[in-house]
Amino acid sequence: SAINLLGLLHLNMGNFAVSELPSKQALAARRRTLGNEHPLTIISMTNLGEVYMGMEDLDRAQVLLEEAVATSSRTLGGDHVRTLQRVTSLAKVLEGQREFTKSEELYTKTLASLRRTVGDNNPATLKCLCQLGSFLLDRGRLSEAQPKVELALESAQRELGEEHNVTKAAHQVANRLSEAAMTCALSEVGLSNPPV
Repeated sequence: SAINLLGLLHLNMGNFAVSELPSKQALAARRRTLGNEHPLTIISMTNLGEVYMGMEDLDRAQVLLEEAVATSSRTLGGDHVRTLQRVTSLAKVLEGQREFTKSEELYTKTLASLRRTVGDNNPATLKCLCQLGSFLLDRGRLSEAQPKVELALESAQRELGEEHNVTKAAHQVANRLSEAAMTCALSEVGLSNPPV
């Protein structure tokens, strides 16, 4: 529907506050006309959850994404790629809520499921691998993050090309990893700031 497309357009542009109303209206309309377990309703739940995530309203995001994951698991199956993508969104919300153990567990289990069901080079798998690498980097676990980020970037470049969103995201995480490694190395030799 037009209202759903408007919400999705603003979500993809990062205009989360503008996206909220049409996304809420689309979800309400789909719940009313299609029911809670229809695939389009689940998509609307996920979209609105991601709107709330972008607005940093993590409690509302968590409620919607948990519902989307549960409903998707029932209707599509727990190992369906769409279900697993929703789990990674939920992991991101939990990370934002500082529930690091739960978040890491979701990223790790989801990555294993994606590798098993769609393969190592699927965009969803590479995105999850990159997200796990980013999670580890943000926790200061550089030695664990590095192989994941490098693999995600190399595979995305080879399989998806430089212009794909997953490749671009992997480049961003790889750049952050390089900066963190340089900062760590400089602090080990007693320099607090990199030379200019």
